[in-house]
Amino acid sequence: MSSRLSVTFPPHIQETPSISSMTYGTIAALIPTMLVGLYYYGLRALFIMVLSVLTAVIVEAWTQKIMHQKITVYNGTAALTGLLLALLLPVGAPWWAVIVGSAMAIFLGRQVFGGFGGNPFNAVLVGWIVLRLSWPDAVDNYFEITPLFDGLGTLTPVDVSELPLGLMKYGDSGSVMALYEWWPSLIGAFPGGIGSTSVIALLLGGLALVYKRIVPWQIPAGFLGGLFVFSLIFWLFDSGGATYANPIYQVIFGYSIIGAFFLAPDVNTSPFTPIGMLIYGAGVGILTMIIRYWGAYQDGVFFAIMFFNALTPVLDRIKAKSYGTVKE
Repeated sequence: MSSRLSVTFPPHIQETPSISSMTYGTIAALIPTMLVGLYYYGLRALFIMVLSVLTAVIVEAWTQKIMHQKITVYNGTAALTGLLLALLLPVGAPWWAVIVGSAMAIFLGRQVFGGFGGNPFNAVLVGWIVLRLSWPDAVDNYFEITPLFDGLGTLTPVDVSELPLGLMKYGDSGSVMALYEWWPSLIGAFPGGIGSTSVIALLLGGLALVYKRIVPWQIPAGFLGGLFVFSLIFWLFDSGGATYANPIYQVIFGYSIIGAFFLAPDVNTSPFTPIGMLIYGAGVGILTMIIRYWGAYQDGVFFAIMFFNALTPVLDRIKAKSYGTVKE
C-alpha cells in the first residue's frame, strides 16, 4: 500500500484510506462496550446512541455544506464522535442534552477549527464539557441499571455521591469495597456512563486497537501507569486505606479505561513522538488523580486530557538526541 506525505493537518503520513480504516476500526472495537451498555440499560441506551450519532453526522454534513467544504461524513469520524459522547453520558440524560452535546462536539470542537485534523482539543470532550458546565444535572442524571430484558421499566435515581468515585472522593473507601465487589465491578454491573463501566469490554476493544496499531501503546500505558503509581503512593502511606482507596479501584472505576484507550490517544490532539506519548499519558493519569483527590470534580479524566491536549505541541518538540552531528 503506497504512502504519501501530507503537509497539512495531522496525521501527516497517511496510508489511503487511513482515516476511514482507523475510524471504523475504533467503532468495531467499541462493539463489546455498546453491547454491555445495551444489556444493562436497554432501549434507553440505544436511543441515546442513535440520537447522538445522527446529530453528529447531520451537523457535520450541514456545516460542511454551508462552508463549501467537501462532505466527509462517510469516513466515519462524525459517527465515532457521536458514539463516544453517547457512551460517556448516563442513561438518564435528556434527549435535548444529547443533541446539544453532540452538535457542540462537531461544531465547536471541530468545524470552527476547519474540520477533522484542525481541532486542538478532543471534540468529544468539548461536547461533554459544554454539558458539564452548562447543564451539570444532564450529565449527573444516573440511574440503577435496567437490563434490556426488563423492558423500559422504572428508573431508580442514584445520587452522584453514591457512585464509586463519589464514595472515594469523601474518603469512604471501606464503603466502596463493601458495596462494589470485584466481579460486578469488572463487568460493569453498577450505575455509570452507558459505555464507561465495563472494564472487561473496554479492555477487549482497547487492546485490539493497540494490537492493530490504531492506538499507540505508550499513551494508555503511560495513562494507567501514572494514575496507578500516583494513587499507590498515597494509599501506601495511608493508615489502612481510610482516606485513599486501593489504586486498583482508581483504575477500574470512573472513566479511566475509556479515557486511556479511546479518548486520550485521539490522533489529532495527542503527541506523535514515543517519548511525548509517554509523558502525555503519564501526565494525564497523574493530573486525573490530583483532580480526584483535591479538585472540585469526582473524576478528572476529561479535564486532564483537555489540559494535555493544549500541551501537545510542546510535547512534540521533545525527541531523542541526534547522534553523528557536530555543532557549528
